[in-house]
Amino acid sequence: GFDSYSEYLKSDLWDSIRAKVLIKFPKCCGCGNKPSEVHHTYYTELNLSGHSTEAMVPLCRKCHESIEFRDGKKSTLKQANHRLANMVSKQRKAGRL
Repeated sequence: GFDSYSEYLKSDLWDSIRAKVLIKFPKCCGCGNKPSEVHHTYYTELNLSGHSTEAMVPLCRKCHESIEFRDGKKSTLKQANHRLANMVSKQRKAGRL
């Protein structure tokens, strides 16, 4: 029921899904700080509707921007997920996650 993804992100539905993820996972998966945003690693009807949070990762704004953008351009989902995987791996090795 939304005309665009940006409308979805402004909705009460997204606010409730985001809040659920941030409560469940109180640390940014990139740096271990408090998260403020949620990254979809893939999109399904279940996670877009809030019936599943399986593909959602809590991130702080800085980490989310670092995986989503390069040289001012939006990355593909595959590129962002690859950067996220590298970020999480480094944090685990450092014992921060």
